[in-house]
Amino acid sequence: MYKRTFSAKKILVPASATEVFSILAILAGLLVTFFMTSEGPIRLIGICITILAGFGHFMLVSQRLSNSFESHRGSSAVPPEFRVTIMPGQAGKRMVFDGFESTLDDTRAAEFEKMRSRPMPQVQSRVKDAEKLQQDEPIVEEEQPMKASIKAPPIIPASTEQQSSLSEIEDVGEGIRIIRKQSSGGIVIKKTIYNDTNETDSETIQPLKKEFTVDTPYLIKEHELSEPIISEQIPEETYQIEDNIEPVSNHKRAILEVSILDFMEENEPAPSEPRKEFDFLLARVLMAIRSVIDARTAGFAWANHDKKQLVIESYISESKDNFTQLRKLPFGNDVISQIAHSGKPEILTEIHPSAELDLLCYYTAAAKTISFIGVPVYFNGNVIGVLFADSDQIDAYDAMSIGFLGNFTKLITGLVQSYTGKYDLLQASRALDAITRFRTIISSSGDGIADLCAALLESASEVVEFTTMGIGMFDYEQQAWTVYQVYYRQVESEKMLGMHIDLEYSLIGNTILTAQTTALASITDELRVCDSEISVNGGYFLAVPLKSQSHNYGALFLEGTGTSLPSHDINIIEMLGEQTGTIIEQLRFHEMFRSTALMDETKGLFNYKAFYARMTEETAKTRDFGNPFSLALIKMDTYESMENLPEIEDDLLMHVIKKVKSNMKEYDIIGEFEGKTIVVALIGQTLAKSHIWGERVRKEIASAITEIGNRRLTVTVSIGIAQAHSYDKADSLIRNASSSLQLASEKTNSVIVYS
Repeated sequence: MYKRTFSAKKILVPASATEVFSILAILAGLLVTFFMTSEGPIRLIGICITILAGFGHFMLVSQRLSNSFESHRGSSAVPPEFRVTIMPGQAGKRMVFDGFESTLDDTRAAEFEKMRSRPMPQVQSRVKDAEKLQQDEPIVEEEQPMKASIKAPPIIPASTEQQSSLSEIEDVGEGIRIIRKQSSGGIVIKKTIYNDTNETDSETIQPLKKEFTVDTPYLIKEHELSEPIISEQIPEETYQIEDNIEPVSNHKRAILEVSILDFMEENEPAPSEPRKEFDFLLARVLMAIRSVIDARTAGFAWANHDKKQLVIESYISESKDNFTQLRKLPFGNDVISQIAHSGKPEILTEIHPSAELDLLCYYTAAAKTISFIGVPVYFNGNVIGVLFADSDQIDAYDAMSIGFLGNFTKLITGLVQSYTGKYDLLQASRALDAITRFRTIISSSGDGIADLCAALLESASEVVEFTTMGIGMFDYEQQAWTVYQVYYRQVESEKMLGMHIDLEYSLIGNTILTAQTTALASITDELRVCDSEISVNGGYFLAVPLKSQSHNYGALFLEGTGTSLPSHDINIIEMLGEQTGTIIEQLRFHEMFRSTALMDETKGLFNYKAFYARMTEETAKTRDFGNPFSLALIKMDTYESMENLPEIEDDLLMHVIKKVKSNMKEYDIIGEFEGKTIVVALIGQTLAKSHIWGERVRKEIASAITEIGNRRLTVTVSIGIAQAHSYDKADSLIRNASSSLQLASEKTNSVIVYS
């Protein structure tokens, strides 16, 4: 926005000798009229001289009336009203601005009224003059009038708009206006020429050079003119339109030879890298700040209140040799730390050279800084950083500068919000990819807990860098928590496999007991997993529970070099651990269901526990009542050709089960035994009858052809039979039948009875 102010000086001060003469004529006429004589005719002559000279002077200065207005840039918004506290001292004059949150922070500003009530630490200088610092008490002034420090653009003359309007008219040049179409097929054409006197002349159109015809029956009309329309009816023919007439124009035009590469970025950040995109845009913001205000250095620093650190994110400086190479600076008595702590903008001016390094923590050597400005950046009501700039000019910044930088803090807040949103989406995509890989590995491997743990270790190894990784679980055989599996890059870590875990003193034991993640940024002398672990100094340690909603089934531990893992990587490992714990729980429930169920519905067989209970009953009947009872164990013979086709083993077993069931009576019992062995209880059958039954089943299976896929296959079985006696129990009967089956399997395709 530009404002125009009247300049009387440009009118009153004569610009030429003619204007001086006209002024003298006016004064002479006034002198004759009022002082020279009292005669009426002579006074009349003096009045005429005054009027004519005044009119002539007006004609001379009328050309400069448009230049009597000065254009200057005004604020695009109402200047912010801050409460300014000025605190002079030997280190420099310090101005603290209150009311910044309510003016330039639209969200949750009220929450920082409490923060403002906390005392701020005093700035300590190298100048040891305590007495004068005590005498300088803060002076509170309201609405200090300050001169804007924003660089204004060049003054735009007031006549530009008029010249532009004239140019638009003159650019029209010479054209043809179609008014209407006559019934005879001719076209009424008006040709209007605009000249410098804004008069219009109607001329005839010279024939030939450009041809055109109008076939449309519609009325084509541009706009009405105030002057009369001069038209004539002419027959339809071709016409010449002269387009080489250049319109008269008073404006000047300059064409600059600029390469299009000057308006393009050579290295634009990739869309998939939100951090690089944020750094790129932040650097452009700092460049924009330095191009508008007087800033020798402009930068942005994060404020990490948890670690009490300032993190220099980006800066542009003319004093790069004096700028610190450290990225992380601890909170101190410097002005940036105080701005981050209080959340109030501050301006320092007249900075004493001896206090420069105490006030400006980002310089390592004196840079002759005179003025400094710093503005906090808010996000969700919290101070997340400080936007700062400095200059070697005195009083380089004022309240307008605070408002100007305050608008840029809003822009940085928007960039932070966009960056965090894109970053969260990127990390969510990484987590989804890790879980997808984990499930893909599980689906392509076995369904046991060992296969599940191997899939977990493989998936976690693709997320983080590690030196040793393993899983601790409860071993039911040893009745202790042990290292179940280990992935390692150092051979010495192999001896950890199978070792007992100390739940009370180890870090992984703490994770198992509490079902909470344990993260250590730097390993020292703590017991991490077990006694046989490698002793390391430095590096990270992470233990993640393998938990479901109700139980914790173990822990995944990782060790590696470097600092602690990023939080998003830890979140991904935790998600993999929760997925593993849920699947382990499902496997345990499935195993529990199988152990408690009486029959396997997929095969139609009693499980071994249910079959053993029935067999115990039958042996008791034989012992008490003398009822005959025989037990047959049936096992498929294995051949080298079948070893290459493990996927058809279950289909062949179902084929055998079907043939066995077809030769059983309704009261006979069939169930699962170890591995792929089938056990059949032949109720009321003696050993001889059971032998005949076994031969019949063997021959029928050996002669049957089954189709599996595109293959036609046959299979043979070996059968071991034993009869229960009055002194036999279930265990002894099973041992006798197993001995017979072992002999039959050595011969293959045979039946052996125990006698």
